[in-house]
Amino acid sequence: MTAELHANKGIDTAIAALAKVSAAYPDAVLVVLGEGEARESLMRQARAFGVEDRVFLPGFVPDARQYLPAADLFLMPSRKEGLPLALLEAGSAGLPAIASRTGGIPEIIEHEKNGLLIAPRDIAALSDSVIRLLQNPEEARAFGTTLRRTVHDTFSEQRMLAGTLASYA
Repeated sequence: MTAELHANKGIDTAIAALAKVSAAYPDAVLVVLGEGEARESLMRQARAFGVEDRVFLPGFVPDARQYLPAADLFLMPSRKEGLPLALLEAGSAGLPAIASRTGGIPEIIEHEKNGLLIAPRDIAALSDSVIRLLQNPEEARAFGTTLRRTVHDTFSEQRMLAGTLASYA
């Protein structure tokens, strides 16, 4: 994830899901690139779930999107969102995404077409979705490829700039 460490981002949901995913995938880790006020409470939660050795919060990372290709999946279990740049960056990197059905996220992710949508705060749906994509790498790859195409075709900088300029013309 690339996210501000804040309650709205649903990182607590991701940590709880990691605890469930770990039963099937004991080497699974959660990396959240970003900083924020919830750092200490998130680490307390990770300790409580017994996954503190698999939750990494390296803090603010300049140009974090360059590290996205190292990930297997991108999670965005947000409670509320606008149109998230982090999800567009993940899509541009070709990552399969699992995200909450909230705010502008469904404008980017079409469930079962270019990713998976879950309800906010739904730990079971998030953990089940992660396990599904880890068990089905071809499906995960197909979601990532389709999401990359969606981002390129609909949300490229050139297209967004042209649309913005057209609205002021």
